[in-house]
Amino acid sequence: MERVTRVLHDGDPVKLQKFRDVYESQLMRGLPSAKAEYDYAHSLVKSPNKLDIQRGIYFLEDLFQKTSDDLMKSEYLYYVSIGYTRLKDYEKALKYCTAILRVEPRNIYALELRDHIEQMMHKDGLIGMALVGGALVLVLSGIVGLVMIFRRRK
Repeated sequence: MERVTRVLHDGDPVKLQKFRDVYESQLMRGLPSAKAEYDYAHSLVKSPNKLDIQRGIYFLEDLFQKTSDDLMKSEYLYYVSIGYTRLKDYEKALKYCTAILRVEPRNIYALELRDHIEQMMHKDGLIGMALVGGALVLVLSGIVGLVMIFRRRK
C-alpha cells in the first residue's frame, strides 16, 4: 500500500516541465515518440493540477489504443486508474484497475491500487453519510425550532 501512496503523491514539477519540453519539441518536428508521450502523460497524471491529470489520462488512453504491447497496455491502464483516483473518481479508477486484474490477476500494483481505491470509496462513503446525517439533524432541528415558535405564539 505504501507503493500506491508514493505513486499518488509523487508529482515533480521539474520532471513535468522536462517531459513537456521533450514532448512539445518532438511535436514541433512531427509526431512525438510513444516514449515522449508516455513520459509526459505519466508526469501529467501526477501533477497537482486537475486539468493536467485529465490531459494525462487522455494521452494514456490514446496510447493504450495505439499499442499492441500487452505490458504497456497494462502500464497505461494503471496510470489511467491512478489519474482517476487522484481526481477522486473512484468508480472509473476501479473500472480500469479491474480491467488490468482480469488479464493479470496477480498484478501486485493493480491489487494494491484496487485495495486503496476501495478504502477511499469506503472512507468517502462514510464521510458522505455523516454529512447527510448532519444536514438531516440541522433540518430537523430547524423544523422543531419553528414548531416551538409557532406554538408559543398561539
